[in-house]
Amino acid sequence: MAWIFPINVLVELSTLFGNVTVERPKYKVARKLPGGRVEIRWYPPVVAATIQMPRNRFNREGEAFAKLARYIGVSGRPQNAKSREISMTAPVVTSSKSSEEISMTAPVTTQNNEMAFLLPAKYTIETAPQPTDPDVRIRELPGRYEAVLPFFGEPTEWYTEQQVDELKRKVVAAKRDGADIRIKGDWYLARFNPPITIPFLKTNEIHIPVDFTP
Repeated sequence: MAWIFPINVLVELSTLFGNVTVERPKYKVARKLPGGRVEIRWYPPVVAATIQMPRNRFNREGEAFAKLARYIGVSGRPQNAKSREISMTAPVVTSSKSSEEISMTAPVTTQNNEMAFLLPAKYTIETAPQPTDPDVRIRELPGRYEAVLPFFGEPTEWYTEQQVDELKRKVVAAKRDGADIRIKGDWYLARFNPPITIPFLKTNEIHIPVDFTP
């Protein structure tokens, strides 16, 4: 007797092995840097639901993720003004933006950490449902060039920092070799898989905004 599994069960099983089954943002590859791992990509504007995380990137992420998940209605009634369920997309983005504050003695580095869910491409800043949780905000990410380094595995803090350093070295080397490219912003981590995915099969990317002339 043949076993017949519901399609949603098969989809869930495939995510265990690293298959990404949700919408991803579209982009165009403008250039591949020597070695082939790093791409310079052009991303069109996209709308995101964001939340600030005032501590280290790898602390309190569960709380931030839960608030964003409630906004799109992952479990229960969606916490947005239209009570509209919004499809999950990938990746989930976490970023850490550095700034300097002038104190009485010396500059003090502070961190402004953020997690974001990218909304499906059909949404604009005008049509995206407004959150009912005041911690969640909707904003539009403008079109931009980004240097991108994909990597696999569990994105621990140490492992992620290694990838960031490698990506920065690749961009600096490309500029030294004549490419019209310059880092213009802080890096962020893009994660494409749910927690149930086998760790070494997880897909991740480091992104750094750049000024780039093709």
